[in-house]
Amino acid sequence: LLLIAARQPVTRPEIESFRDASLPQKTLTLLQEKGLIRSVGRKPVPGQPQLWATTETFLVTYGLRSVAELDPLLEGLKGPL
Repeated sequence: LLLIAARQPVTRPEIESFRDASLPQKTLTLLQEKGLIRSVGRKPVPGQPQLWATTETFLVTYGLRSVAELDPLLEGLKGPL
């Protein structure tokens, strides 16, 4: 979830590349069902993977006004993949 917040919009393959581990689709589905992330389209690359971003519910759940408030925590998660 923190990777999605840091790099949004981000694809599942990008998350897996950063983590160097697979990400079960069930994890994304659960986060989406809880309203913490949403699909914001598809990346215009071969296979057109879904792009994920956090939601207003994510901000409310964690008591944030904006994702920018997470910047100190996200510092190591930003940048190129």
